[in-house]
Amino acid sequence: MQLKGDALAFSESVQGGTGQGVDGSVASIRHALGQENLNELKLEVAIAQVEDLIMPMIRCLPANVKLEIDGAELVEIVDLLCEDNGAAIHIEAVEHLFNQLAQYASGAHVAWPHCVPATQVSLGLIVLREVMHHIGLRSVSLVQKAN
Repeated sequence: MQLKGDALAFSESVQGGTGQGVDGSVASIRHALGQENLNELKLEVAIAQVEDLIMPMIRCLPANVKLEIDGAELVEIVDLLCEDNGAAIHIEAVEHLFNQLAQYASGAHVAWPHCVPATQVSLGLIVLREVMHHIGLRSVSLVQKAN
């Protein structure tokens, strides 16, 4: 899965090239979230919009898919979740970070405990969480780039 700019893409890699792929745009979701004043309503609307976008996309994926993620926004989330970028990211860690985001957005007088602004990671985090939930993945990893 790749999130670069407003493009969200899933592709199935096959030896010697790339196989089937599917993509969509997160532009309207990014716009709805805005750059400031993240709140509960914006978060709920974004979750629903992400689900509407990804459900047809993930139906095109093969069974037992292994998800590798790429794109600056998703890498930023991985950086918040673990120190070793080669490590798998487990759903429990994604849920914990999402719960922090939800508490912050609800106005529960909870400070966002990370140096990266919540608005900067909210879209990528919602996409990652919803994809993991709807595919039923326990973990994901970063795409390993060839040196």
